[in-house]
Amino acid sequence: MKTMTLVPPAIMSFLEEPVAIFGHGVSGHAVANLLSSLEVDYLCYDERSASGVRTQFDERTAKGHRLVIYSPRFHFDHPWLSEARQAGCHCLTELDFASLFWKGKAIAVTGTNGKTTLAEFLVYALKRYRIDAVVVGNNGSPLSRICGRIDCENVLAICEVSSFEAGALEFFQPDALIWTNFHEDHLDRYDSMERYFSDKWNLVERLSHSFFLAGASVAEAAEKFGFQLPDFTTVVEGATQADWDLPRGSVFSLLSQKENLTMARTYWGIESLPEEALRNAAERFPARNHRLAKTAEIDGVEIWNDSKATNFSATRAAVSNFKKPVLWIGGGKWRGGDINGFVEDMARQVQQAYLIGETALQVGSLLDGFSVDWTRFGSLPNAVNAAFEAAKPGDVILFSPGFSSLDMFRDFFDRGDCFENTVSNLKYRPASYSDRFPSSSLRYDASPFA
Repeated sequence: MKTMTLVPPAIMSFLEEPVAIFGHGVSGHAVANLLSSLEVDYLCYDERSASGVRTQFDERTAKGHRLVIYSPRFHFDHPWLSEARQAGCHCLTELDFASLFWKGKAIAVTGTNGKTTLAEFLVYALKRYRIDAVVVGNNGSPLSRICGRIDCENVLAICEVSSFEAGALEFFQPDALIWTNFHEDHLDRYDSMERYFSDKWNLVERLSHSFFLAGASVAEAAEKFGFQLPDFTTVVEGATQADWDLPRGSVFSLLSQKENLTMARTYWGIESLPEEALRNAAERFPARNHRLAKTAEIDGVEIWNDSKATNFSATRAAVSNFKKPVLWIGGGKWRGGDINGFVEDMARQVQQAYLIGETALQVGSLLDGFSVDWTRFGSLPNAVNAAFEAAKPGDVILFSPGFSSLDMFRDFFDRGDCFENTVSNLKYRPASYSDRFPSSSLRYDASPFA
């Protein structure tokens, strides 16, 4: 093992046996590289086969390890983690493990929606103001990868933290916390909203007495579930501070992004940084792929991509940006929640629905109750083509699924790429799709279902 001073005392004894790494994705590779730099032995495990990766983990295997480090893809009650704990292994999330090596300051950002955009925007703005900052965590940039690359003592880490990571934290202690909002989500993994809230609340419990920015919906949930907000909490009310007249092309000109801008402005004020610097950054901040943005305008039809909308509140926020009913492309894998209430809300702002995935028939049957026409499609490209065929100049086609992508795609990036590739091909479309899509009253198309 490399110089012992590099290894935090809290985990020294756990490194006497090879470390088990669960997950061979981005975070797994980052952990492996960090362990290699420390000359610590490890073995990688993943349910998906790959070179050098073991695909089985049982009681006998678990006894060969004392420490397990797992990626966000592994939920706390995953069978492998249960086996590891029963065998006496200590199990840490990638973020928790990496935080032991982080010597700089860290601000945690969490929330049901908007946390990636807010975290990335803050780092973008800080760097423009020549403050050394990095964005890490649930956005796909593991903290363990950064730890091995930079001298971090004078660097500020903006850490995006999911509820699954937050609930299992033991060592990560953020200097401050920004909790954007709290809405219905992940009820396929949580048995109640209170349990979902409680996992995120673990970040509050681990917070140093610096500052805690909480969205109004977070404060409401805390009161409902009996959690006492710390004295150093600032409750941020909706978009009350997001009153800049930003250019139409700015990410933050969208109604659904006003909450993020308000959070950023509140943080900026707490740090006594010049507001003009933040405003300049807001005008120039580039949109992240597959978060609500206009993909194209063809023959007077606006086409918007919001593949990142994997829950009801995100899709509600997306559709609120439009003043007239949209042609909505939605559906996917249900993650729990009040689907009846969601469809009722959507019915008020949808002129026609083009539905895909496992939930297509369920959503469609509910839309029948509100006299909204809908069609079920076996593929996303067919849904896009049909929506465009039906659209008239001045119409908006909105792809904001409201459900997970995992019934048909690898992830929401894959789903968004499929959408954008289909849109890019619309200019090569034949004169009419009427032979393939004869009637909007059909309940499904003739293509195979993915």
